Amino acid sequence: MTVKNLVLGLIIINSLTLFGQNQITTSQENIEILNCDKLKYGLYHSFTEFKNNDPTDTNFIIKLEMRLPVEQQYGYGNEQKSFIYDENGKPVEMDKPLWGFCDGEKVFIYSNHMYFEIITLGKFCVFTIEDYKRMRGRYKTRDYFFDINTGEVFELNSENLIKMVLHNDPILLEEFNNDRAKNSMMHWYVNEINSKYNNQ
Repeated sequence: MTVKNLVLGLIIINSLTLFGQNQITTSQENIEILNCDKLKYGLYHSFTEFKNNDPTDTNFIIKLEMRLPVEQQYGYGNEQKSFIYDENGKPVEMDKPLWGFCDGEKVFIYSNHMYFEIITLGKFCVFTIEDYKRMRGRYKTRDYFFDINTGEVFELNSENLIKMVLHNDPILLEEFNNDRAKNSMMHWYVNEINSKYNNQ
């Protein structure tokens, strides 16, 4: 290989690396919900509205029926009722459940027939669902997450954490595989990836 070809190869590799970094940075910069100074109050009719911090309906008020998961299990109806009112206090009917909503401080996502607070907002967003196990007579919480770029939801377990979150970070992946407390540390690993994503 000549010196000329070697230099040319290094230039191409460097260009591809910079291109990849710019792609990541640009994708983050285009996600308004992660870069805004303030979350906008309103109703999200779609994942795109959430992602853009741009709820369509900002003059509406939403009130949720306070229900426990056990009530669903024992036949009180599978759907959590939501009551939406316009600025004049008039009830508004929706054809289908909202993607979610924001009360100006917290964001809620619709899943499993109810609305749940998104407790981690970042490259990977996390929310928790409470399940009632009828035979055992107790509650069990399950964490779920979705990629801010796609909105596809997955249960937060070891397999999905490795496959969807840690696969591009060999150092954190190795640390996770060797972590004896990994099952109780999943939120920490998600936050670590989010921090790296935010700093790119």
